[in-house]
Amino acid sequence: MSTLQDKIEKDLVDARKSKDAEKAGVLQLIKASIEKEQIAKKAKLTEDEVIALVKREHKQGKESLDAAVEAGRKHLIKSYSDKLVIIEQYLPKQLTEDEILSILSNAGAKKGDNIGKLMGLVMKDYKSQVDGALVKKVITDNF
Repeated sequence: MSTLQDKIEKDLVDARKSKDAEKAGVLQLIKASIEKEQIAKKAKLTEDEVIALVKREHKQGKESLDAAVEAGRKHLIKSYSDKLVIIEQYLPKQLTEDEILSILSNAGAKKGDNIGKLMGLVMKDYKSQVDGALVKKVITDNF
């Protein structure tokens, strides 16, 4: 089975061949982040580390989109939205609020439990599939 890094590199080549400049630009940015991290680490990244890098790029893109919306910069809003759509193709399926609540309930979480303990229950096994802010929201709303 190929890794996410292999998929990104293959899709980058395909995007360049099909002259999809936008997709190629986004994938080149991700590939550069991966390579930079590998140089700093002096080793090949694990699958989880690559996913974390893609999530970081997604988060930065989302923050840029939010800033563009707040500033009313329509040309940037479309650009950032398109970038996010491309990046999301490389993220694992994210858990919904109901799925997070189910995980917490099955783990025996109850009202009054420490937020950090509850976040740890979810993040330990599902780190690549959840956004920490969403987990915290589910916990504060329900526990």
